[in-house]
Amino acid sequence: MGTVSFDSIRAYAARLHFDSVFGAADVRLVNFTTGVIGPGGDSAWIEPEKGAWAVDSNELAEGRIIARIRTKTVHKPQGYGPNWWTWWWVYQDTARKAWHGVLLSDSMQTRDTEPVSREFHRLDEWKQSIARWKGSKWGTCDNRSCCSGP
Repeated sequence: MGTVSFDSIRAYAARLHFDSVFGAADVRLVNFTTGVIGPGGDSAWIEPEKGAWAVDSNELAEGRIIARIRTKTVHKPQGYGPNWWTWWWVYQDTARKAWHGVLLSDSMQTRDTEPVSREFHRLDEWKQSIARWKGSKWGTCDNRSCCSGP
């Protein structure tokens, strides 16, 4: 992801469809310094990529955008801001078998890499993409798991 141009990322993101309907998407007051959701935080929107629920683990491991994020004010460390979307890309580092997220801020041209926690639901299968603020960002990342990041 570090060598892919923002022109290529932008072209990929332009082909995706995001769900802005509350219930699939979420808006909360989030303090990005403390991670606390509630009063004193900034308005933060997160919208899932509509097709994220339908991919399998192998497709996710190759990497894909699972959601986009926007905030009322600028948060430079994450690349969030009021006039642009920051895409949340999730992939697997196959050498280490670890999952990571990259916050791709088109406007700021930044890439913030972070660990991702992935929870498997072996007996259940998602039927739609969902993204939420749950103490951190959270979203369906494939057909049988959800991902959360700091």
